[in-house]
Amino acid sequence: ISILVNKKPQQAAQYFNQVIAKDRESDYGYKARIELALIYHENAREEEAMSMLKEIMGAQKKRTYAIQAENIYNSFQNEIKQN
Repeated sequence: ISILVNKKPQQAAQYFNQVIAKDRESDYGYKARIELALIYHENAREEEAMSMLKEIMGAQKKRTYAIQAENIYNSFQNEIKQN
């Protein structure tokens, strides 16, 4: 999957959207949303990336993913402020 993300981000985004559609609340669904947010960020789709990360940050049952999303969100915000 990492090769797909690096070489063909649009196909990777489609794959992650399929995973999310199948089971949004599973571990795979959370991981897919984080990967998709990273792809959105890399493609200058900041609003979509930030929205997806905020959604994950609100997860009460999956705190590990919420913390990871918060760290990425803060990193993106710092990057945006520097530019």
